[in-house]
Amino acid sequence: MSQAPAEVPCRSTVSRPVCVGLVILGGLGWLPGPGIALFVVPRFKVIYEKFDIKGGLPDSPQVIIAVSDVLVGYWFVFLPLWLLVVGGLAVWAGLARSRRALLLAGIFAIIGIMATTVIVPLMAIGLFLPLVRLIQSVGESH
Repeated sequence: MSQAPAEVPCRSTVSRPVCVGLVILGGLGWLPGPGIALFVVPRFKVIYEKFDIKGGLPDSPQVIIAVSDVLVGYWFVFLPLWLLVVGGLAVWAGLARSRRALLLAGIFAIIGIMATTVIVPLMAIGLFLPLVRLIQSVGESH
């Protein structure tokens, strides 16, 4: 009895660079969220602190600011971890000789791109909407 091979080999020599490119694209897709958390959210935190809100902020900006505080405090842990994951996946995808590698690299790229298209707008809405409400309430009180 012969058994089916575990992985179907890729016959195309193009698939390896495509796999590596997809992994790198997926890895880059994760950067805008932490970038905003590291560089934009701390500025909003200062603005919210200047308002001295007695009732507190809504939950969404509190969560975004808390995540930002963790990233700001521990970026030196997260950056090498991100490089290790993306670099390891890129090396694996470059060495793999199967269609499964291409499929997994594509899934990783889609997840990374979806992360950007979902996380960035949610962060923007979560930060700007309370700020707009605060500005409106200050305008109404005058």
